[in-house]
Amino acid sequence: MFKKGSRMQEHVGKKRRKEVREALNMRQELNKYMTIMVVTLVIGIIAWSALSYLMVTGVIPNDTTFMQTLPYVLLFIVIIFIGSRSYKWSALHERYRKHCARYNITKSDIKALKNGEM
Repeated sequence: MFKKGSRMQEHVGKKRRKEVREALNMRQELNKYMTIMVVTLVIGIIAWSALSYLMVTGVIPNDTTFMQTLPYVLLFIVIIFIGSRSYKWSALHERYRKHCARYNITKSDIKALKNGEM
């Protein structure tokens, strides 16, 4: 298509690397959001379990309605937080998929960029 070593070929290569780098950045951001959601869920479940256990064993008195509903309020807040993050993750994932489809980026392209082969 282009002569080897021509300016046009260099321009196309730079643009391709730029698009693959952008896809790689999106993928890393997706992984970050997923990690945040999983860690938040695990911490929330642990906190809920610990609080419920402490209330059942009597370490924390649960004589008021507030204390009885506190574990569920905590779990509700965690679910709201995860829901907002999952919405952002979903939007970013859709943008990532469209970007990869538009520029025909595959996993092998991303691996080649990571390894410095591109």
